Amino acid sequence: MASPHPLLQQAIALSNAGRNAEAAAIVARLAATGDAQALFLLGQMQWGGGIVAQDPVAARANFEKSPFESMSGTRWNTVQCHTRFQANRAPCDAKIAV
Repeated sequence: MASPHPLLQQAIALSNAGRNAEAAAIVARLAATGDAQALFLLGQMQWGGGIVAQDPVAARANFEKSPFESMSGTRWNTVQCHTRFQANRAPCDAKIAV
């Protein structure tokens, strides 16, 4: 797996410091350039909500644009896992990497 873009590393550090709005803006700006990891991370943020407004439709679109894969094998495993969890509250084994 490729190392995160320096701006993603900065966004993660900002989020860890509680500066989520700044972090989300950096991720969105980088995703707009087509960066695969940023698209995937933005999708994760949109899927779960909290840092940004929850938007599963936009999240899925970002997952589809990103060739970046989750640790479990494919981005679709992550989407399917979250969909299964949302529908059934059943745990899944997909791990998400950034």
